[in-house]
Amino acid sequence: MHFYQPPYQDVKLLKIIVRESYNFLLSFLNKHQEMRFTVNFCGSLTELLEQNGHHKIIEGFRELALRGQVELVGTAKYHPILPLLPEEEIKRQIELNDKINKAFFGNAYNPKGFFCPEMAYDKKTGKIIKQMGFEWVILDEIAYNGKLGEVDYNKKYKEKETGLAVIFRNRKISKSFPPETIYKKRANFDSPIITATDAEMYGHYHKDPKKFLTKIANAEEIETLLISAFLKRLKKSEEFSAITSSWESEENDIKNKRPFIFWNNPDNKIHGSLWQLAKLVWSANKKYNSKSQDEWARKHLNRGIASCTWWWTSEQKADVFSPWSWNPDEIGKGVEELIKSVRSLKGAPTEIKIKAERLAKNIMSDVWEKHWLINEQKNEGGK
Repeated sequence: MHFYQPPYQDVKLLKIIVRESYNFLLSFLNKHQEMRFTVNFCGSLTELLEQNGHHKIIEGFRELALRGQVELVGTAKYHPILPLLPEEEIKRQIELNDKINKAFFGNAYNPKGFFCPEMAYDKKTGKIIKQMGFEWVILDEIAYNGKLGEVDYNKKYKEKETGLAVIFRNRKISKSFPPETIYKKRANFDSPIITATDAEMYGHYHKDPKKFLTKIANAEEIETLLISAFLKRLKKSEEFSAITSSWESEENDIKNKRPFIFWNNPDNKIHGSLWQLAKLVWSANKKYNSKSQDEWARKHLNRGIASCTWWWTSEQKADVFSPWSWNPDEIGKGVEELIKSVRSLKGAPTEIKIKAERLAKNIMSDVWEKHWLINEQKNEGGK
C-alpha cells in the first residue's frame, strides 16, 4: 500500500482521507492481526500528518511495524518521477524521506525495500537505490520484459545491473479492487498474488460495501505475507534486465520509448514547458543556492517537483478508481511552488527571475486556454 498526499494538499481533504482511509486501515489491521501489509509513507505525507494533528496515524503504523504486522519501505519524500531527475536530486529525495520517517517512526523504520513513486524506474535509479543500502524494489510486471502477463510469481528475480531483488506487482488485479478480485477467484489461483495500490483506495476511493477486505482476513485458505518474508520463501530464481517503465506504461509506450507518458509525453506541450521550468529552477538553485542557505528556495523546489503537477496535465484515466487527469488548479499549485523557489533565491540575478516568471505565466496561460477549449468541445458534444 502506497501512502501519499501532495505536499500542498488541502487540509480539509486531508482530514477526510485520514478519517475514511487511514483510520479505517489502522482499525482494520488492529482487529485482524493475522493480516500483513508492506507499506510506504512518502515523507511529504508524514510531514502533513504531523503538522495537521494526525500524529495518531504515525503512532499507529509505528506500533504495527514494531510488532511485525506491517513492513515499512523507503521512497522519495516529495513523490517525484525519479528517472526524470538528476542523480543528485534522486539521492536528495531519498535522503529527505529517510530523515523524516526515521524521526517520526523511529526504530520501526528500517527499510530494506524501496517503492519508486508511480513505480517509475530505470537503471540509473536502480543503481542509486542499491548504493543507498536498499535490497529490493517493487516494480510493475511490465518492467520484466516490456509485456504484461509473463512474470512467474513463484520466482525470485534479480536485476543483473544493480543486484537488486525485484518483486513484480500483478497489474490487472491491482487495478481492480484487489480484495474483491482475489476473494471471488481464490479457488482458481495457482501462484502467489502481489498487488500494489494507493492506500487511499481502501475507504476513500472505494467503500467496499460488501466487506471483501474482511472476507479476505477471515478466509483460512488465504495467507498474507510481508514482501521481505515472501522473498525468503522463494526457491527458484532468475536474473534479468529491467525495462524502463512505470506502473502506467503500456506495451506500446515501451515500444515507442515513451515509458513515462503521464509525466513526460513529447506530444504534450505543457509537459515540455513544465520540465523547462523545473530545469531552470534546479539550475538556479545549484548555482545560487549551493549551500542551501535559502531554505525556502530549496523547500519550494522540493514541493514543486512532485509528480502531481505533470500528472494533472496528462488528460488520461489511469483506472476505474482514478479521476480524469486534467485539473488547472492542481497544475497551478506545482507551478507556484517552482516560481516561488526562484523568487526566494536572494543571489539569483534579475534576468533569471524574469525568465522564470515569463515561463510560469506562459504555462498557466496555455493551461487555461486548453481548459476552456476542452470545455467548449464538451458543451458542443452535449448539444
